Amino acid sequence: MLDEEHAELLRRLADRYGMSLSAYLRSLIRAAWEAEERGFSAPRLLRRGVVFENLLRLGGVLVPRDLLSCVEPGEARRRGRETGALLSRLGLDVAEYVSWVAERLGVGVAEADRVVLLHRPGLEAVVELLAGIAEGAGLGVTGGDGYYVVSPQAPEGRGD
Repeated sequence: MLDEEHAELLRRLADRYGMSLSAYLRSLIRAAWEAEERGFSAPRLLRRGVVFENLLRLGGVLVPRDLLSCVEPGEARRRGRETGALLSRLGLDVAEYVSWVAERLGVGVAEADRVVLLHRPGLEAVVELLAGIAEGAGLGVTGGDGYYVVSPQAPEGRGD
């Protein structure tokens, strides 16, 4: 059972793709089931997919990790800030994205409501890019020698 508001939303989405409501729902459920069978959380995967697709629309591309070792870390940080600000203006969950990328690339660990980014040889530009994305989105980024901590709130005293 769905309330009328959600049922109407689903009807409009099905119409957008030239599908019946039942065909659209079957397709959606089939995709969710496939994601879950492969060990992914379907809602989380969909949210990440939205961020990824928006990055592609903004000119982002997938590149080999070792190519990023050729990028100067300061430039990576600056580009990250620009990207983070854009993603934030689009209303996307930047903290989720930073967490996901950091864990996938082995440069960070998600802990409750924060992500610890760790500098690794050859991946410094990746860490700087992620820290810049977090900063650009207004997330808190603090750090010491060889690591950054990304948290939901900007540090006190920042005027972002």
